[in-house]
Amino acid sequence: MQFGSARTTINDKHSIQQGLREGMGAVADWVEAQPDAAFEQGPEGRWSTGQHLEHLVRSVQPIIMGMAMPRILLRMVFGTVSRSGMDYTTVMEAYEAVLDKGGKAGGRYIPPAIPAARKPQVLARHRRACEDLVARIDHWSDADLDRHGAKHPLMGQLSLREVLFFTIHHHDHHLETLRRDYGD
Repeated sequence: MQFGSARTTINDKHSIQQGLREGMGAVADWVEAQPDAAFEQGPEGRWSTGQHLEHLVRSVQPIIMGMAMPRILLRMVFGTVSRSGMDYTTVMEAYEAVLDKGGKAGGRYIPPAIPAARKPQVLARHRRACEDLVARIDHWSDADLDRHGAKHPLMGQLSLREVLFFTIHHHDHHLETLRRDYGD
């Protein structure tokens, strides 16, 4: 991954917020700079740039919703995490291992075709999701990010901190895929 080694210093909530701003911003900036035709049509058998962006929005929205829930409700739905937390690198490696074993997005995370005319709206939704997620972190202590859990569709039970690590890496992963599929 292009950002992998630079991201290994991500640990506390402030460095997570910075990593989210950088990773999500890099994806949005890259997609915005691409021709509209690529937003609508991808390489054979691959997602378009619009579908990548929509997928990322769809993956971030449940995290924002979960972090906005009352903590007691979040604990009732997803439980707490009592194990030692994974660091950024471990989460990144665990996700890549799932992908190497054939893990793929499913269900609501698979985006439909996105017409080029919707590019400004999808970009705006993505930027708003980034802002909302970064702002939502302000309402959580580092201890609570470790204590509260969430269920990832491919990786299972993670702490909120680990979900945020995943979100940073997920954006880096998609940016790397976009650059590979479309050139840089």
